[in-house]
Amino acid sequence: MKVLIVYYTMTGNTGRLAKEIKKIFNFHVWQAGIRRIKSKAGFLKTCINTLLSKPSDIGYGRCNLDEYDIVFLGTPVWAGKPNSAMITFVDNLPDCTGKKFVFFTTSILGRDKSVKILEKKILKKNGSILGTYSFKSKDLKVELQELVQSFLDNIKIFEIE
Repeated sequence: MKVLIVYYTMTGNTGRLAKEIKKIFNFHVWQAGIRRIKSKAGFLKTCINTLLSKPSDIGYGRCNLDEYDIVFLGTPVWAGKPNSAMITFVDNLPDCTGKKFVFFTTSILGRDKSVKILEKKILKKNGSILGTYSFKSKDLKVELQELVQSFLDNIKIFEIE
Protein backbone atom coordinates (compact mmCIF):
# COMPACT_ATOMS: atom_id res chain seq x y z
CA MET A 1 0.00 0.00 0.00
CA LYS A 2 1.10 3.52 -0.72
CA VAL A 3 0.08 6.40 1.51
CA LEU A 4 0.32 10.14 0.94
CA ILE A 5 0.32 12.46 3.95
CA VAL A 6 -0.61 16.04 3.09
CA TYR A 7 -0.54 18.63 5.85
CA TYR A 8 -0.53 22.32 6.67
CA THR A 9 1.27 23.54 9.77
CA MET A 10 1.92 26.94 11.25
CA THR A 11 3.20 26.21 14.78
CA GLY A 12 4.64 22.81 13.94
CA ASN A 13 2.14 20.57 15.74
CA THR A 14 0.47 19.23 12.61
CA GLY A 15 3.88 18.83 10.96
CA ARG A 16 5.22 16.75 13.87
CA LEU A 17 2.14 14.54 13.62
CA ALA A 18 2.56 14.07 9.86
CA LYS A 19 6.21 13.08 10.28
CA GLU A 20 5.37 10.61 13.06
CA ILE A 21 2.63 9.04 10.92
CA LYS A 22 5.12 8.66 8.05
CA LYS A 23 7.65 7.06 10.40
CA ILE A 24 5.11 4.49 11.63
CA PHE A 25 4.05 3.62 8.08
CA ASN A 26 7.66 3.11 7.04
CA PHE A 27 8.12 0.85 10.08
CA HIS A 28 5.21 -1.28 8.84
CA VAL A 29 6.87 -1.59 5.40
CA TRP A 30 4.26 0.51 3.68
CA GLN A 31 5.43 3.30 1.43
CA ALA A 32 4.55 6.75 2.68
CA GLY A 33 5.09 10.04 0.89
CA ILE A 34 4.69 13.38 2.61
CA ARG A 35 3.83 16.83 1.26
CA ARG A 36 3.55 20.11 3.12
CA ILE A 37 1.10 22.73 1.89
CA LYS A 38 2.27 26.30 2.15
CA SER A 39 0.16 29.39 1.75
CA LYS A 40 1.65 32.16 -0.36
CA ALA A 41 -0.08 34.66 1.92
CA GLY A 42 1.30 35.59 5.30
CA PHE A 43 -0.02 34.32 8.60
CA LEU A 44 -2.51 37.17 9.10
CA LYS A 45 -4.02 36.85 5.63
CA THR A 46 -4.28 33.08 5.99
CA CYS A 47 -6.07 33.57 9.34
CA ILE A 48 -8.50 36.02 7.77
CA ASN A 49 -9.12 33.69 4.82
CA THR A 50 -9.85 30.86 7.25
CA LEU A 51 -12.22 32.98 9.35
CA LEU A 52 -14.07 34.16 6.23
CA SER A 53 -13.98 30.72 4.55
CA LYS A 54 -12.07 32.17 1.60
CA PRO A 55 -9.55 30.18 -0.44
CA SER A 56 -5.82 30.70 0.01
CA ASP A 57 -3.28 30.83 -2.76
CA ILE A 58 -1.21 27.72 -2.15
CA GLY A 59 1.06 28.28 -5.11
CA TYR A 60 0.50 25.11 -7.12
CA GLY A 61 -2.30 23.30 -8.85
CA ARG A 62 -3.62 19.80 -8.54
CA CYS A 63 -2.09 16.86 -6.76
CA ASN A 64 -1.69 13.56 -8.60
CA LEU A 65 -3.20 10.90 -6.37
CA ASP A 66 -2.90 8.10 -8.95
CA GLU A 67 -0.05 6.27 -7.24
CA TYR A 68 -1.55 6.42 -3.72
CA ASP A 69 -4.12 4.13 -2.11
CA ILE A 70 -4.78 6.20 1.01
CA VAL A 71 -4.42 9.94 1.57
CA PHE A 72 -4.07 11.48 5.04
CA LEU A 73 -5.00 15.15 5.30
CA GLY A 74 -3.78 17.05 8.37
CA THR A 75 -4.73 20.56 9.37
CA PRO A 76 -4.80 22.82 12.41
CA VAL A 77 -8.23 24.06 13.46
CA TRP A 78 -8.60 27.81 13.43
CA ALA A 79 -11.84 29.36 14.70
CA GLY A 80 -13.55 25.98 14.39
CA LYS A 81 -12.55 25.52 10.75
CA PRO A 82 -9.82 23.70 8.84
CA ASN A 83 -7.08 26.01 7.65
CA SER A 84 -7.96 27.77 4.37
CA ALA A 85 -4.86 26.38 2.63
CA MET A 86 -6.07 22.81 3.29
CA ILE A 87 -9.56 23.68 2.06
CA THR A 88 -8.02 25.10 -1.12
CA PHE A 89 -5.93 21.95 -1.57
CA VAL A 90 -9.02 19.73 -1.26
CA ASP A 91 -11.02 21.99 -3.58
CA ASN A 92 -8.27 21.62 -6.22
CA LEU A 93 -8.26 17.81 -6.10
CA PRO A 94 -9.57 16.01 -9.18
CA ASP A 95 -12.18 13.26 -8.98
CA CYS A 96 -11.27 10.98 -6.05
CA THR A 97 -13.08 7.80 -7.08
CA GLY A 98 -11.40 4.80 -5.49
CA LYS A 99 -9.32 6.90 -3.08
CA LYS A 100 -9.53 6.52 0.68
CA PHE A 101 -8.99 9.46 3.01
CA VAL A 102 -8.14 9.90 6.68
CA PHE A 103 -8.31 13.31 8.35
CA PHE A 104 -6.39 14.48 11.40
CA THR A 105 -6.56 17.85 13.09
CA THR A 106 -4.76 19.66 15.87
CA SER A 107 -6.50 22.10 18.17
CA ILE A 108 -6.29 23.54 21.65
CA LEU A 109 -9.28 21.57 22.91
CA GLY A 110 -8.71 18.38 20.97
CA ARG A 111 -12.38 18.21 20.02
CA ASP A 112 -13.23 19.10 16.51
CA LYS A 113 -16.12 19.12 14.11
CA SER A 114 -14.29 21.02 11.37
CA VAL A 115 -13.38 17.79 9.55
CA LYS A 116 -17.03 17.61 8.47
CA ILE A 117 -16.19 20.44 6.06
CA LEU A 118 -13.40 18.39 4.48
CA GLU A 119 -15.41 15.15 4.55
CA LYS A 120 -18.25 16.79 2.63
CA LYS A 121 -15.84 18.07 -0.02
CA ILE A 122 -14.14 14.66 -0.44
CA LEU A 123 -17.46 12.82 -0.65
CA LYS A 124 -18.58 15.25 -3.38
CA LYS A 125 -15.45 14.19 -5.30
CA ASN A 126 -16.38 10.49 -4.86
CA GLY A 127 -13.67 9.71 -2.29
CA SER A 128 -14.32 7.53 0.77
CA ILE A 129 -13.52 8.33 4.40
CA LEU A 130 -11.68 5.76 6.52
CA GLY A 131 -11.58 7.83 9.69
CA THR A 132 -10.85 11.06 11.47
CA TYR A 133 -9.01 12.02 14.62
CA SER A 134 -8.55 15.25 16.56
CA PHE A 135 -5.39 15.74 18.58
CA LYS A 136 -5.06 18.09 21.52
CA SER A 137 -2.03 20.29 20.79
CA LYS A 138 -0.54 20.26 24.30
CA ASP A 139 -0.58 16.42 24.41
CA LEU A 140 1.63 16.23 21.33
CA LYS A 141 4.59 17.64 23.22
CA VAL A 142 4.56 14.70 25.64
CA GLU A 143 3.01 11.59 24.08
CA LEU A 144 3.31 12.04 20.32
CA GLN A 145 4.31 8.49 19.39
CA GLU A 146 1.69 6.84 21.62
CA LEU A 147 -1.09 9.14 20.39
CA VAL A 148 -0.28 8.51 16.73
CA GLN A 149 -0.11 4.74 17.23
CA SER A 150 -3.47 4.82 19.03
CA PHE A 151 -4.96 6.91 16.21
CA LEU A 152 -3.79 4.43 13.56
CA ASP A 153 -4.96 1.46 15.65
CA ASN A 154 -8.42 3.02 16.13
CA ILE A 155 -8.98 3.39 12.40
CA LYS A 156 -7.53 -0.11 11.86
CA ILE A 157 -5.38 1.20 9.05
CA PHE A 158 -2.94 -1.72 9.06
CA GLU A 159 -5.76 -4.22 8.61
CA ILE A 160 -6.59 -2.77 5.17
CA GLU A 161 -5.33 -4.81 2.25
